[in-house]
Amino acid sequence: MDNDNSNASNPTKRYMSIESQFKSLVKNIKEGFPHVDENLVLDILRLEHFKPNWQGTTTIEIQYRKGSVNLQKKKDKLYDKFDMLPMEKDERTLRFKAKRMYLQDIEEFFENDLDIEYLTGSARPTEDDQYPSSQ
Repeated sequence: MDNDNSNASNPTKRYMSIESQFKSLVKNIKEGFPHVDENLVLDILRLEHFKPNWQGTTTIEIQYRKGSVNLQKKKDKLYDKFDMLPMEKDERTLRFKAKRMYLQDIEEFFENDLDIEYLTGSARPTEDDQYPSSQ
């Protein structure tokens, strides 16, 4: 009998507790940010918690509701706020990179633009954020 996977079939109480808390967190994210990819929220939370002054980039894709959305106006607003020019991914999706985006910024997207249907993306630290000795 191979016992290498014994921990996988018999999880510890600590593991089960952490897994339960994580599932609860993901559920809270889905409820609190129903139109945002939970992986994006987790990326941002991780960086906000472990690197409060992080200088990394967040890649965002904003999908707008079907209908008559003027993407040029949306691009102009995003440029004014983040000083980054979004690109059109398709007829209702914009993609752009922003530096130091926080969860508050994600909330503001929905407060300030009722045309948004869904947000997805990722947040990554820069080289300097990853290696403390380079600061």
